[in-house]
Amino acid sequence: MDWNDNQQTINWNDNQQTIDWNDNQQTINWNDNQQTIGWNDNRQTINWNDNQQTIDWNGNQQTIDWNDNRQTIGWNDIRHTTWTTIDWIDNQKTIGWNDNRQTRDWNDNQQTIDLIDNQQTIDWIDNQQTIGWNDNQQTIDWNDNQQTVVDWNDNRQTIDWNDNQQTIDWNDNQQTICWNDNQQTIDWNDNQQAIDWNDNRQAIDWNDNQQTVVDWTGKVIGQN
Repeated sequence: MDWNDNQQTINWNDNQQTIDWNDNQQTINWNDNQQTIGWNDNRQTINWNDNQQTIDWNGNQQTIDWNDNRQTIGWNDIRHTTWTTIDWIDNQKTIGWNDNRQTRDWNDNQQTIDLIDNQQTIDWIDNQQTIGWNDNQQTIDWNDNQQTVVDWNDNRQTIDWNDNQQTIDWNDNQQTICWNDNQQTIDWNDNQQAIDWNDNRQAIDWNDNQQTVVDWTGKVIGQN
Protein backbone atom coordinates (compact mmCIF):
# COMPACT_ATOMS: atom_id res chain seq x y z
CA MET A 1 0.00 0.00 0.00
CA ASP A 2 1.70 3.16 -1.17
CA TRP A 3 0.41 6.66 -1.69
CA ASN A 4 1.78 10.17 -2.03
CA ASP A 5 -0.14 13.29 -3.01
CA ASN A 6 -3.41 11.35 -3.01
CA GLN A 7 -1.84 8.54 -5.05
CA GLN A 8 -2.52 5.02 -3.85
CA THR A 9 -1.83 1.58 -5.24
CA ILE A 10 -3.34 -1.64 -3.93
CA ASN A 11 -2.23 -4.92 -5.46
CA TRP A 12 -2.77 -8.52 -4.47
CA ASN A 13 -2.68 -11.91 -6.14
CA ASP A 14 -6.27 -13.14 -6.28
CA ASN A 15 -7.49 -10.40 -8.57
CA GLN A 16 -4.45 -8.11 -8.89
CA GLN A 17 -6.40 -4.93 -8.29
CA THR A 18 -4.68 -1.58 -8.62
CA ILE A 19 -6.28 1.60 -7.36
CA ASP A 20 -4.38 4.73 -8.30
CA TRP A 21 -5.63 8.27 -8.16
CA ASN A 22 -4.17 11.75 -8.30
CA ASP A 23 -6.20 14.85 -9.07
CA ASN A 24 -9.40 12.81 -9.25
CA GLN A 25 -7.86 10.13 -11.48
CA GLN A 26 -8.58 6.54 -10.49
CA THR A 27 -7.61 3.24 -12.06
CA ILE A 28 -9.03 -0.14 -11.07
CA ASN A 29 -7.53 -3.15 -12.80
CA TRP A 30 -7.71 -6.86 -12.13
CA ASN A 31 -7.28 -10.05 -14.11
CA ASP A 32 -10.70 -11.66 -14.39
CA ASN A 33 -12.22 -8.84 -16.38
CA GLN A 34 -9.35 -6.32 -16.60
CA GLN A 35 -11.51 -3.33 -15.75
CA THR A 36 -9.96 0.13 -15.79
CA ILE A 37 -11.74 3.18 -14.46
CA GLY A 38 -9.91 6.50 -14.71
CA TRP A 39 -11.05 10.06 -14.86
CA ASN A 40 -9.59 13.54 -14.62
CA ASP A 41 -11.44 16.77 -15.32
CA ASN A 42 -14.61 14.92 -16.33
CA ARG A 43 -12.67 12.34 -18.34
CA GLN A 44 -13.55 8.72 -17.64
CA THR A 45 -12.40 5.44 -19.12
CA ILE A 46 -14.14 2.14 -18.42
CA ASN A 47 -12.72 -0.95 -20.07
CA TRP A 48 -13.20 -4.64 -19.44
CA ASN A 49 -13.02 -7.85 -21.42
CA ASP A 50 -16.45 -9.45 -21.23
CA ASN A 51 -17.99 -6.88 -23.53
CA GLN A 52 -14.90 -4.76 -24.28
CA GLN A 53 -16.68 -1.54 -23.42
CA THR A 54 -14.70 1.68 -23.39
CA ILE A 55 -16.17 4.96 -22.24
CA ASP A 56 -13.74 7.83 -22.68
CA TRP A 57 -14.57 11.47 -22.72
CA ASN A 58 -12.57 14.65 -22.53
CA GLY A 59 -14.21 17.54 -24.21
CA ASN A 60 -17.27 15.31 -24.70
CA GLN A 61 -15.56 12.47 -26.54
CA GLN A 62 -17.04 9.03 -25.96
CA THR A 63 -16.39 5.60 -27.40
CA ILE A 64 -18.49 2.53 -26.63
CA ASP A 65 -17.41 -0.80 -28.10
CA TRP A 66 -18.40 -4.32 -27.15
CA ASN A 67 -18.61 -7.73 -28.75
CA ASP A 68 -22.18 -8.94 -28.31
CA ASN A 69 -23.57 -6.63 -30.94
CA ARG A 70 -20.31 -5.13 -32.22
CA GLN A 71 -21.49 -1.60 -31.60
CA THR A 72 -19.16 1.37 -31.81
CA ILE A 73 -20.23 4.90 -30.97
CA GLY A 74 -17.65 7.67 -31.19
CA TRP A 75 -17.70 11.42 -31.51
CA ASN A 76 -15.46 14.35 -30.71
CA ASP A 77 -17.52 17.46 -30.10
CA ILE A 78 -20.53 18.25 -27.92
CA ARG A 79 -22.81 18.32 -30.95
CA HIS A 80 -21.95 14.71 -31.88
CA THR A 81 -21.38 15.77 -35.48
CA THR A 82 -18.17 13.92 -36.26
CA TRP A 83 -19.17 10.29 -36.81
CA THR A 84 -21.13 7.44 -35.33
CA THR A 85 -20.87 3.82 -36.46
CA ILE A 86 -23.20 1.06 -35.29
CA ASP A 87 -22.41 -2.41 -36.61
CA TRP A 88 -23.62 -5.76 -35.35
CA ILE A 89 -24.03 -9.28 -36.67
CA ASP A 90 -27.83 -9.57 -36.98
CA ASN A 91 -28.23 -6.90 -39.60
CA GLN A 92 -24.68 -5.52 -39.96
CA LYS A 93 -25.78 -1.93 -40.28
CA THR A 94 -23.56 1.14 -40.18
CA ILE A 95 -24.93 4.55 -39.31
CA GLY A 96 -22.97 7.76 -39.83
CA TRP A 97 -24.18 11.31 -39.72
CA ASN A 98 -22.84 14.86 -39.83
CA ASP A 99 -25.83 16.86 -38.71
CA ASN A 100 -27.25 17.19 -35.24
CA ARG A 101 -30.43 15.16 -35.59
CA GLN A 102 -31.04 11.61 -36.79
CA THR A 103 -33.74 9.03 -36.17
CA ARG A 104 -33.60 5.42 -37.33
CA ASP A 105 -36.04 2.64 -36.57
CA TRP A 106 -36.29 -0.90 -37.86
CA ASN A 107 -37.91 -4.17 -36.86
CA ASP A 108 -35.07 -6.59 -36.14
CA ASN A 109 -33.88 -4.77 -33.05
CA GLN A 110 -36.24 -1.77 -32.91
CA GLN A 111 -33.40 0.69 -32.57
CA THR A 112 -34.20 4.37 -32.33
CA ILE A 113 -31.51 7.03 -32.46
CA ASP A 114 -32.69 10.57 -31.90
CA LEU A 115 -30.50 13.47 -30.94
CA ILE A 116 -31.60 17.08 -30.71
CA ASP A 117 -29.58 19.65 -28.80
CA ASN A 118 -26.97 17.12 -27.71
CA GLN A 119 -29.52 14.55 -26.51
CA GLN A 120 -29.19 11.03 -27.86
CA THR A 121 -31.30 7.96 -27.17
CA ILE A 122 -30.51 4.43 -28.32
CA ASP A 123 -33.12 1.79 -27.50
CA TRP A 124 -33.53 -1.77 -28.69
CA ILE A 125 -35.05 -4.99 -27.42
CA ASP A 126 -31.97 -7.17 -26.91
CA ASN A 127 -30.48 -5.02 -24.17
CA GLN A 128 -32.82 -2.00 -24.05
CA GLN A 129 -29.97 0.48 -23.91
CA THR A 130 -30.69 4.16 -23.47
CA ILE A 131 -27.99 6.78 -23.84
CA GLY A 132 -28.95 10.38 -23.19
CA TRP A 133 -26.81 13.32 -22.26
CA ASN A 134 -26.74 17.08 -22.34
CA ASP A 135 -24.12 19.46 -20.97
CA ASN A 136 -21.83 16.68 -19.72
CA GLN A 137 -24.74 14.65 -18.36
CA GLN A 138 -24.85 11.06 -19.55
CA THR A 139 -27.22 8.21 -18.86
CA ILE A 140 -26.54 4.64 -19.94
CA ASP A 141 -29.26 2.17 -19.03
CA TRP A 142 -29.99 -1.35 -20.17
CA ASN A 143 -31.62 -4.41 -18.68
CA ASP A 144 -29.00 -7.14 -18.92
CA ASN A 145 -26.84 -5.58 -16.24
CA GLN A 146 -29.05 -2.58 -15.34
CA GLN A 147 -26.22 -0.07 -15.67
CA THR A 148 -26.92 3.62 -15.22
CA VAL A 149 -24.32 6.36 -15.48
CA VAL A 150 -25.76 9.70 -14.45
CA ASP A 151 -24.61 13.25 -13.92
CA TRP A 152 -21.05 14.32 -13.53
CA ASN A 153 -19.71 17.85 -13.43
CA ASP A 154 -16.71 19.42 -11.74
CA ASN A 155 -15.14 16.01 -11.08
CA ARG A 156 -18.30 14.70 -9.43
CA GLN A 157 -19.53 11.36 -10.75
CA THR A 158 -22.44 9.23 -9.69
CA ILE A 159 -22.93 5.70 -10.99
CA ASP A 160 -26.26 4.41 -9.80
CA TRP A 161 -28.26 1.31 -10.42
CA ASN A 162 -30.45 -0.92 -8.25
CA ASP A 163 -31.34 1.73 -5.65
CA ASN A 164 -28.02 3.60 -5.54
CA GLN A 165 -26.03 0.38 -5.61
CA GLN A 166 -23.74 -0.29 -8.51
CA THR A 167 -23.22 -3.99 -9.09
CA ILE A 168 -20.67 -5.49 -11.43
CA ASP A 169 -21.37 -9.19 -11.12
CA TRP A 170 -19.43 -11.99 -12.69
CA ASN A 171 -18.75 -15.50 -11.51
CA ASP A 172 -15.18 -15.34 -10.28
CA ASN A 173 -15.37 -12.42 -7.87
CA GLN A 174 -18.91 -10.95 -7.78
CA GLN A 175 -17.78 -7.37 -7.29
CA THR A 176 -20.06 -4.64 -6.02
CA ILE A 177 -19.10 -0.98 -6.42
CA CYS A 178 -21.24 1.76 -4.88
CA TRP A 179 -20.36 5.38 -4.32
CA ASN A 180 -22.00 8.77 -3.91
CA ASP A 181 -20.44 12.08 -2.86
CA ASN A 182 -16.92 10.66 -2.85
CA GLN A 183 -17.99 7.49 -1.04
CA GLN A 184 -16.94 4.24 -2.68
CA THR A 185 -17.45 0.63 -1.70
CA ILE A 186 -15.76 -2.29 -3.44
CA ASP A 187 -16.99 -5.67 -2.26
CA TRP A 188 -16.46 -9.15 -3.59
CA ASN A 189 -16.48 -12.64 -2.17
CA ASP A 190 -12.84 -13.72 -2.18
CA ASN A 191 -11.66 -11.10 0.29
CA GLN A 192 -14.72 -8.86 0.78
CA GLN A 193 -12.80 -5.63 0.51
CA ALA A 194 -14.60 -2.37 1.24
CA ILE A 195 -13.12 1.01 0.33
CA ASP A 196 -15.02 3.96 1.74
CA TRP A 197 -13.95 7.56 1.89
CA ASN A 198 -15.55 10.94 2.45
CA ASP A 199 -14.01 14.32 3.27
CA ASN A 200 -10.46 13.10 2.61
CA ARG A 201 -10.87 10.09 4.90
CA GLN A 202 -10.29 6.62 3.51
CA ALA A 203 -11.08 3.28 5.06
CA ILE A 204 -9.81 -0.01 3.65
CA ASP A 205 -11.38 -3.06 5.23
CA TRP A 206 -11.25 -6.72 4.38
CA ASN A 207 -11.78 -9.88 6.37
CA ASP A 208 -8.77 -12.06 5.71
CA ASN A 209 -6.17 -10.28 7.78
CA GLN A 210 -6.44 -6.60 8.59
CA GLN A 211 -8.30 -3.32 8.64
CA THR A 212 -6.53 -0.04 8.00
CA VAL A 213 -7.96 3.47 8.23
CA VAL A 214 -5.83 6.31 6.91
CA ASP A 215 -6.18 9.92 5.91
CA TRP A 216 -5.04 11.30 2.59
CA THR A 217 -1.62 12.25 3.95
CA GLY A 218 -0.84 8.60 4.61
CA LYS A 219 -1.05 8.88 8.38
CA VAL A 220 -2.45 5.68 9.89
CA ILE A 221 -5.28 6.66 12.26
CA GLY A 222 -6.52 3.15 13.02
CA GLN A 223 -5.25 -0.38 12.52
CA ASN A 224 -5.91 -3.87 13.82
